[in-house]
Amino acid sequence: MNLKEINFVQEFTDCPGGRLEIHGDHSGQEFREKLLRPALDNFDRVVLNLNGAVGFPSSFIDEVFGVLAAQIGYDTMKQKLQINLSDDPLALKEIGDCMLAHKA
Repeated sequence: MNLKEINFVQEFTDCPGGRLEIHGDHSGQEFREKLLRPALDNFDRVVLNLNGAVGFPSSFIDEVFGVLAAQIGYDTMKQKLQINLSDDPLALKEIGDCMLAHKA
């Protein structure tokens, strides 16, 4: 089994932006398309460490995790993606809720 680890703060930003790239830097769309989706497509398991970020706007969460759940399926995401986010339990719950709401 091949594994990919992504440290969000080190590889992307400590201050996530909005939903779409046209709205500014570090958008959910940019993260999904450039880092997370390629990792999920090319690895059996992806460990995503989100700790250390300033906060996660709802639009960012929806664009990353909601859109991905709709694209590749909730079950695939649950199987392949491990999210580590111990310093923001509310955002972690919102991510889970968002994935479930967009369950394909």
